[in-house]
Amino acid sequence: MICAGHLGYGTHTMRTLHTLLLCTITSPAMAQTILVTTTANDVDVPIGATIADLPGPDGVVSFREALRVSDNEPGRQTIGFEIPEERWYLPDIFPGLVILQGATLSASQPVIIDGTTQTAFTGDTNAEGHELLLPLQTYLNGGDTVVTGVHASRVELGGDGSEVYGNTGGMDIRFVNATNGYVHDNEADNINITYSNNCTVVRNVTERVRMTGLGTISPATGNVIGGPDPADRNYITGFGNYGEHGVPAGDCIELYYTDGNLVQNNYIGTTPDGMDISNRACTTGIAIHNYNHNLQILDNLIAVDATNAFGGGDYGVDIYMGLYEGGENIVIKGNTMGLNALGEPVLGGEYGVWVSADAFEEAGDIVIGGQNPGEGNVIAGHDSTGVLMMYPPGVPSNAHVRVSGNSISGNGDIGIDLMPNTWDFGSTPNDLMDADMGANGLQNFPELASATSSGSVTSVEGTLQSAPNQGYFVEFFASPACDASGFGQGERYLGSTSVTTDAGGNAGFAVSLVASTHAGEVVTATATRASTGETSEFSACVAVAGGCIPDLTVDGVLDYFDVSMFLNAYNAMDPLADLTGDGVFDFFDVSAFLNAFNVGCP
Repeated sequence: MICAGHLGYGTHTMRTLHTLLLCTITSPAMAQTILVTTTANDVDVPIGATIADLPGPDGVVSFREALRVSDNEPGRQTIGFEIPEERWYLPDIFPGLVILQGATLSASQPVIIDGTTQTAFTGDTNAEGHELLLPLQTYLNGGDTVVTGVHASRVELGGDGSEVYGNTGGMDIRFVNATNGYVHDNEADNINITYSNNCTVVRNVTERVRMTGLGTISPATGNVIGGPDPADRNYITGFGNYGEHGVPAGDCIELYYTDGNLVQNNYIGTTPDGMDISNRACTTGIAIHNYNHNLQILDNLIAVDATNAFGGGDYGVDIYMGLYEGGENIVIKGNTMGLNALGEPVLGGEYGVWVSADAFEEAGDIVIGGQNPGEGNVIAGHDSTGVLMMYPPGVPSNAHVRVSGNSISGNGDIGIDLMPNTWDFGSTPNDLMDADMGANGLQNFPELASATSSGSVTSVEGTLQSAPNQGYFVEFFASPACDASGFGQGERYLGSTSVTTDAGGNAGFAVSLVASTHAGEVVTATATRASTGETSEFSACVAVAGGCIPDLTVDGVLDYFDVSMFLNAYNAMDPLADLTGDGVFDFFDVSAFLNAFNVGCP
């Protein structure tokens, strides 16, 4: 490695000479280091300058000169920094910061920009992060480029395989027309993935991440924000400003025109510890705009609660879907919304999930939750509705949204609100054969007749009146108390059954769910049309009646067969024997069964 710089500034001469010797001895071919020795933006080397031309007549090397020379040399060069304090720009105004002058600089070939070399040269002079600030806009389009060790700078990278890591302060990091970019371990205000594919964003603390494709013809694909490993979590604290009359506006994650992307295991909208709202001007956790296909939003902690700058106001949506140019296969599973890191529902804004669509574009296969362990979302503590679906007047049901297996509770209004075309909030009454128009087709909800608890089994009876000759999934939920509206919500998922309506749109059900409830709790239900995946609002509540816990055979007699059934279930760790409902099979379950057996049944 050959290093170019200036050797004539007193006490730093020996250190620079040592660097030069080390670089020369240890260099692989075609990999050279260029040392920047001034913050000025001057250029006094020719356009075709190489390492041999540095420094120019002024005896120093500027960042602009370093980029020019790097572009002219074969291979990937490293640009380091050894700028003495007497050459720092405006040190009295910006103490401890090494600010490179210039408005717009660029490189078209691969390069490594290593700001840690400045820290090594002059020491740690900036308590808030690294010392070096790049010019106002730095464009690095050669691919295979690295930026590290800089502070509060804007960088834009293109090409394939570039990496930005270990930077501090309010970084503005942009990948444009890039592939396989890697953004990790930065402190930033903004991370943009624009017209770029297969980029990874992990372990950053940033106000916002924005992903944008080039319309429907070339969406951004294969990008990952976070990932399956919680250690890759980003802390996305929220971008937002106050506008006219103090109204807040801003997002944490913005997605425009994407296909096949993943957002997983991030903290979104909160402080990095997950215990409080970070920015009260940020109004949306994840904003899904226009056209988005094959999107997975998994296992994130999302909480946004915005307020007016002058106090009061009710703003904040954890996930907003404005599907005005279509959307397919959008999966939202395993997230918490409105909760802090301890699982307390104290950070909810106005809505958990808000879905809106357009009359001209179809959106389907949108799934919020799931019936398998870990797939349900927890949506709690919001001032208004847990899940709101709201389409413009006259718009048919063009967005088909399945809401399944979630825990929805403690929200100020009803848990799921399908708004009719008249835009009336609150529970929408069922209609004969489900012919009305509105969000999710205003799918009718079930009508429950009874719910009875018997040990670890809950039996529910009821009916569904909906479209004729159609299949439906009916899901059941339990809560400690009914919503003030009398409908929902659903704190605990119990299970499901399938029904098919007759020619009159009628179906009945009587189902025994292997899930424990207690007398005094309430059960509610939803219905999802199998052919479209459209889910209803919550049904009216029905109170749980206490059954005979030890009568596991449900024959009205306590005998050997009940004991045998309990022991077999206990040995098989069947939920039927988990009488305490704690997921553990132990002495307390045996004791609960024996005590109830000895007491007998009414």
